[in-house]
Amino acid sequence: MTKQDKAEREFWPLSEEDRKFLGDARNVGERICDYYADLAPEDIGPSELDEVYETWMGDKNEPKPSEAELVNGLGALLGFIMAERHGFEWMNTRDVWGEGLTAVHPETQWQIYPINFVWKRVDEKESKGGFFQALHDHIAEEIRKKGTQQGAPGDA
Repeated sequence: MTKQDKAEREFWPLSEEDRKFLGDARNVGERICDYYADLAPEDIGPSELDEVYETWMGDKNEPKPSEAELVNGLGALLGFIMAERHGFEWMNTRDVWGEGLTAVHPETQWQIYPINFVWKRVDEKESKGGFFQALHDHIAEEIRKKGTQQGAPGDA
């Protein structure tokens, strides 16, 4: 990403409607995780999201959760995991590609787009998981390194 790309982005706080959407999506994600992996909400982490995604992709039964339910649900869960474990905050953003929900790390200004992240995998028909954990681990390591460089303890 270039500096120009960052400069062209606008961020603003979530509206009540956005908060409701994310809360509803989180609930759907938790139900999908319970359905596919018998997981309680407190037991859901990145590796569990990978397991659920892979199981959903291989599920030939109908009815099953729709693509939109899976994407919004697992994407919301990923964003909330990053918020709870690493301090990311949900925000709205607008750039040359459109508007969307993003999770922003307040200290580093790193941005992830959890729902778009999942949409790309579904659109590309990726059948294997592993990408939730890989993203989480990469970001956790970068936050740890950044904290170490600044003399603060990492929290990964």
